[in-house]
Amino acid sequence: MRLIFYAKTFLFMLLAVGCASMVCAQGMVINEIQSANSKTIADEDGDYPDWIELYNSGATAVDLNGYGITDDATTPFKWVFPSVSVPSHGFLLVFASDKNRTSGPYLHLNFKIKSAGEELTLTRADGQMVDQVPPTNIPQDESFGRKPDGQTTWYFFTTPTPGAANTTTGYLGTLSPPVFSKARGFYTSAFAVILTTSASGATIRYTTNGSDPTTSSTAYTTPISITAASGNLFKATVVRARCFKSGYLPSPDATHTYFVGSNALTKYNLPIVSLATDNANFFDPEIGIYVSGNHDNCNQTGDAWERPLHVEFFEPGASGGLCGFQCDAGVRINGGWTRNIPQKSLRLYADHQNGPGSFNYKIFSDSPITNYIRILLRNSGNDNENASGAYTLMRDGLMQSLVENLDVDTQDYRPAIVFFDAAYWGIFSVQEREDKYYIQNNHPEIDPDNIDLLEQTAWNGVDIEEGDLTAYNALHDYIQTHDMTTQSNYEYVKSKMDISEVIIHHLSRIYFADTDWPGNNIRFWRPRTDTGKWRWTICDTDFGFGLATGVDHNTLQFASCRGGGGWPNPDSATLPLASLLRNREFRNEFINRMADMINTVFVPSTVVTMINSMSSALSPNITDHLAHWGSGSNISVWNNNIQGLRNFANARPAYVRSQFVNFFHIDGTSNVTVNVSNTSMGTVTFSTVKIPAASYPWQGTYFNDTPIQVTATPNTGYHFVQWQGGLTGAQNPATITLSGNTTITAVFGVN
Repeated sequence: MRLIFYAKTFLFMLLAVGCASMVCAQGMVINEIQSANSKTIADEDGDYPDWIELYNSGATAVDLNGYGITDDATTPFKWVFPSVSVPSHGFLLVFASDKNRTSGPYLHLNFKIKSAGEELTLTRADGQMVDQVPPTNIPQDESFGRKPDGQTTWYFFTTPTPGAANTTTGYLGTLSPPVFSKARGFYTSAFAVILTTSASGATIRYTTNGSDPTTSSTAYTTPISITAASGNLFKATVVRARCFKSGYLPSPDATHTYFVGSNALTKYNLPIVSLATDNANFFDPEIGIYVSGNHDNCNQTGDAWERPLHVEFFEPGASGGLCGFQCDAGVRINGGWTRNIPQKSLRLYADHQNGPGSFNYKIFSDSPITNYIRILLRNSGNDNENASGAYTLMRDGLMQSLVENLDVDTQDYRPAIVFFDAAYWGIFSVQEREDKYYIQNNHPEIDPDNIDLLEQTAWNGVDIEEGDLTAYNALHDYIQTHDMTTQSNYEYVKSKMDISEVIIHHLSRIYFADTDWPGNNIRFWRPRTDTGKWRWTICDTDFGFGLATGVDHNTLQFASCRGGGGWPNPDSATLPLASLLRNREFRNEFINRMADMINTVFVPSTVVTMINSMSSALSPNITDHLAHWGSGSNISVWNNNIQGLRNFANARPAYVRSQFVNFFHIDGTSNVTVNVSNTSMGTVTFSTVKIPAASYPWQGTYFNDTPIQVTATPNTGYHFVQWQGGLTGAQNPATITLSGNTTITAVFGVN
């Protein structure tokens, strides 16, 4: 928590007095600190790192050559100063950025300051400690420093002064937030909330409209009545409260959302996300991010168009409204063209606006991840009621879920009901955001601060999110200028590109019939190392599954053609696939992997089962959602659109197979049956399909004329003997090329 209790403040001041009495004679002191800088001062790179200000309180200049500074007292010379002179009563600003620079316009330390606070120590070259500051939790964009400069009393400053005298208003500490007598969540009948504070002389002020309490907000004097709201749509009550006292910074907000009604515990089968912020942050024509406003506001990006809010995440059903997490965060509008429809996507930042740094909760039950720095509340993109007549509000979640267990990066998905400032705000998709923190969570072996992360967009071509374009341009140029039929050229591309993921990415979107791609909605990334390979991710697939095209769309031709012009399939975007398909090895793997996927994750019955499960979760909530956001549609229209997904799932495989046959000039397809002599002795991998013991005899449809690798894997205590049927001999792995329906059996024996 970003707060300093009275006892802690008093103890720190005693420590500071002791330190100051020791160090002032030495001249140099640590004079001001900022551990969460988002706007105070930028470094030469345009970043906003933590910083430490040193002050020379002595009568003569001090050369810091050989001095050490550290956040670990056991290693006093963690970072060593170069020769730099600080004049009498002068200041030196150093950035705690972890960039480790001893020259340039600024000095940069080789560590950062944890937002919870770290002990900072300044040591003279001869090993004599000259100053030490205990760990201090400093609120975002505030600083902590001495006033007057170099003296014993420390204050919090809401207006920091890096590299200059501490002359702005200082505060002795930060008050603790008020305590609520009732937990946030769901209640079946009305009740009263009592607010208390342990700070003597403090005043509690509160709001019930989502706004941040100020000195002019209602003063708490009697318990606050929480009752059920009337109306067709469910409405919550949001209480936000703060403590105020002269000489101290106001406490952080304490925010509690309450849902009251006889059916409050059972009304929603989906998670509930409650957002609270000043209404102006979203709807004011000058600063509101949710409206066109005076500056085309909703289409603006960057730090200047981020606003603070409080977020609470509740689980549904039998848990009785368990609050998974609650915290302050930053919010921005997310997305491209769909920023202009009424329901807009939101991007939440746990590391901004006094947030805790991450949303510490296992949001997605089938994922091991328990910390998210950024998450999306997505409006379903083009699959939104206001964007398409074929809307389902689940297309992207469906398509990504179908392939999430394959070797490709996808976003976890979970539908939720959002409330904004206590008002019902409809169905949103909670999803991971594919940024460097996504890489950090899903590829922990990769340094997220040392990657190239790029995005193919319809507006700007290839945008840089992290790193630069150097490696990407080099590979793109190589593919464009080298013949992929030459195996050595293809081997070089394999050394720079994760071929398996590139294949799965393309095959997935071909099956989806996604035509807002490949000239848009692609993110690709690589570790910035000599052996780092480019990986393609899957995101924003909303155009697929029949939304923008028919089930018969030839997306293979669409994604690999040259001379297409601009969006959605410019030559720059189709080049990789078109060129690689000229290589026989890549082409065979591409053809076989399509057959593998149609025989497994894209089996119509499997896809329809997932459609039914996901639509069943949404169905009880569609009527309310359309009542809030709809423009005349109803649940019957939505049900028809869901049936459209089922129709697509049932018909699409046949079209894809036919298009592959024609595109690659293949002599049709064949059915293959794979069996084993004894299911307890071993298994078979056909192409890339690892057939489990319970699935024999297994059947699939594969393309003729294309070599397929088959591998028998004996269990412990057994060995492979031979193949029987359409494949014979004892070679393992073996290769089979189909020209008609066939059956193969792997024979195993006891060791």
